[in-house]
Order: sequence, then structure tokens, then C-alpha cells
Amino acid sequence: MRKPKLLGRMSKWFVHLSGYDIRYDPRTAIKSKSLADFVSDFSPAIQNLADEEILTLKGNKEAEVWQMHIDGASNQRGAGMQLALELGVRNLQIFSDSLLIVNHVNDEFIARDSKMIAYLKLAKELKQKFKDCKLKQVPRDQNVEADALATLGATFKPTELSNIPIAHMLEPSIKKLEEADRGELED
Repeated sequence: MRKPKLLGRMSKWFVHLSGYDIRYDPRTAIKSKSLADFVSDFSPAIQNLADEEILTLKGNKEAEVWQMHIDGASNQRGAGMQLALELGVRNLQIFSDSLLIVNHVNDEFIARDSKMIAYLKLAKELKQKFKDCKLKQVPRDQNVEADALATLGATFKPTELSNIPIAHMLEPSIKKLEEADRGELED
């Protein structure tokens, strides 16, 4: 309560609500038997809801086509097709901005470098494990996010790269702050 803004807000609500004779009753502890009875009474409904959510999350992976955008950059931890297999993906559509890689995997170019031959062999083995796997070339400007993530991944040491959260922001962060400030003014 050391921030003046919070103290002012609390005071404003206190004055506003004091006319309603509201009092605070602390929650009492729920006995374990009461909690068990509650859960047993509602468990079929809860179980059905949980099962529905799991089916929605799993989806129909046999018919579902997953898309993966890759970049030609290499790092010590790169393994996009392996990750897709671990996720249970059966149909995969891969987009790459590297014409060389796309043409090698699609057997339009012949690999001559020993390293490229080894990578190509691995890529083709992984490709065979999918029900359907297609690789298409896209212009670099349509693969900006994959480029950025590949650059980020290449800058970390393997020990540092344990978990990188990715968030999709659908609207500017300041929009939420502006809405909250408008809400304060209305109260």
C-alpha cells in the first residue's frame, strides 16, 4: 500500500462501498470429506468436459495438415522434422526460403558436398516417416519469422537454450493499459 495510486484507488472504493454495509467474512477451511463429496457429485460432468477439451487439443492428426516455416540457417540443436514427428504430426507442409534445400530434398538438384549429402539423407529419411510431407520454396520476405527465430537460436549456447516462450500478440500491449486507464476514469 505504499504506492499513492493504489492507496487513492482503495480509498475511493472504500468511500463508495461504505454506504452499503458490506462486511468481510473470511473463508473457513473446507473439510476434506466435503471436498471429496463435491468432486464425486460433479465428476461425470467435469470428466466429460475434460475429455472434450483433450479431444479438441489433440485434434484429428491423421487428417490435419501442419505447416512449418524453416530457414536455411544451421545450429547445433536444429531438428524441425524430428520435433514434428514427436508431436504426432502425420501430414506436414514445409516452407523454406532456401531454393537449394528445397530442390535438394525434392530431387531437383544433386548434392555434391559430403556434409550436404549427410543432411539430405537424414531429411529424406525423416520425410518418409510422414504420411504426407511436401517442401515448398517461398520468397525471403514471406519467411521473416523463421529467419528471426533461426538467428535467435544460433546465438544461444546449447546449455542456455532450454525454453524460449513464444507469444503471439494480436494487439499492441499499450491498448490494454489504455483500456484499464479508461476504466479507472469511469469508476
